[in-house]
Amino acid sequence: MIIGGSEEAVAKVKAMLPQAVADKVIGTFQAEMFAKSKEILEKVKPILRAYEIQKESETIEDLLTKAMKNEDAVIGIENVLNALQEGRIMKLLFLKDYKQSGLACKNCGYLTIQHISKCPYCKGEIHEVNYIVDLIAQKAVEQGAVIEVVSENKKLKESGNIGAFLRF
Repeated sequence: MIIGGSEEAVAKVKAMLPQAVADKVIGTFQAEMFAKSKEILEKVKPILRAYEIQKESETIEDLLTKAMKNEDAVIGIENVLNALQEGRIMKLLFLKDYKQSGLACKNCGYLTIQHISKCPYCKGEIHEVNYIVDLIAQKAVEQGAVIEVVSENKKLKESGNIGAFLRF
């Protein structure tokens, strides 16, 4: 929720709101009383974008912390592929521009970045794919996972561009 008006007015309004509602206020802006919807939208956009970036950063921090502690999270393509094969991904995160090639089984859909000649599960034919991240996301959705594509984040990039929160 975004409230328009001076900081003083916003503080008064927030004080009157139930705490659960007041906690949902993410920013403020000032606008004329008879401002058009388009003007309001232009003032709201930067507040929403800043909020989205903050939430992405918090989620990535949580992912990296849990992965480092081995607490139901993994980072890096190989670890994500292993978790995907086990059907354990609850939420998959990856950078928007992350591209990775790999291999996929034509028979069962097994995905890997390791160079193998036959599928270890069904002995099916393996073929090269240039879009393994898309296939990972598709398979994760089929398994009931949530997908979050994040904008540029230095920490996630340094940690392999991809990670996942796992089911318990």
